[in-house]
Amino acid sequence: MINQLLHEQQKGYIGSVYDLKMILCACLNYGHVLLEGPPGLGKTKLANTISETLGGTFNRIQFTPDLLPSDVTGIKFFHPGTQSFEIKQGPIFTNVLLADEINRATPKTQSSLLQAMQEQQVTIDDTTFKLPDPFIVLATQNPLDHQQGTFQLPEAQMDRFMIRIFMGYPSFEDEIKIISGHYQERVHQVLESTEAFQALRQQTNEIFCHEDLYKYITYIVHQTRTDQEIIQGLSPRAGIHIVGMSKAFALINGRDYVIPDDVREVVPYIAVHRMTYRNARLSEGDKLAMMNRIIGEIDVPAL
Repeated sequence: MINQLLHEQQKGYIGSVYDLKMILCACLNYGHVLLEGPPGLGKTKLANTISETLGGTFNRIQFTPDLLPSDVTGIKFFHPGTQSFEIKQGPIFTNVLLADEINRATPKTQSSLLQAMQEQQVTIDDTTFKLPDPFIVLATQNPLDHQQGTFQLPEAQMDRFMIRIFMGYPSFEDEIKIISGHYQERVHQVLESTEAFQALRQQTNEIFCHEDLYKYITYIVHQTRTDQEIIQGLSPRAGIHIVGMSKAFALINGRDYVIPDDVREVVPYIAVHRMTYRNARLSEGDKLAMMNRIIGEIDVPAL
């Protein structure tokens, strides 16, 4: 089933297979994914491809500066025909939500996603509604926050994205495939129902993680909080996400247990976007190198 998902997703996306694996790991944890990169790199195409293979319901919201919170969550209105108040649920009530160009919306509208992303529920007026199970947000954003009409995501919301994928420009060979359209194969749904998705989630939860690996992950998290080049390190939520992603990475590699290599592979995808750096001008490569340095400073447990 895992191989089928990856095979179908590669039909609709030209780029790093490794990124597809990390997105799948996040989805197996019901984790939210942030796709970041310059315009025109296929971020929306990638999100659509992921949703097509997973099945379930899918909605897309194009975030703009004039988008209101009620446009995301829904509204309570008076229906003249029934002479009563009714609830109209917004597009957030879906299994997979594509939040396109999320940083073009105002902070007030961005905050309407916070409760949904963390608690899987939405409050409309004075009534709280549970969101469908699963509920996953695939968000895209342009990293050029200085452009007119964009608003930087608050730290609280960044922390709720399990992973961030930074998409750079494609290789020369990949770009030929993209502009020629030769890669555009039809993507088929792999999971026939949300129950099949929930079963994969359960398999992920059952992957064994040794007690020493929990300590190893905690050492990494604590090291980011004391590093001289980092103002704000990782939160406990980040540690929970590292555990979940490590289990999923073990699953897609055919194991029922986590090894230290799983942890080292997933940490950069979880950590880089959550931390605040003393040097605000660091490039993506510099941030990644810093995280790898921190990981290298921690003794690897001998299991």
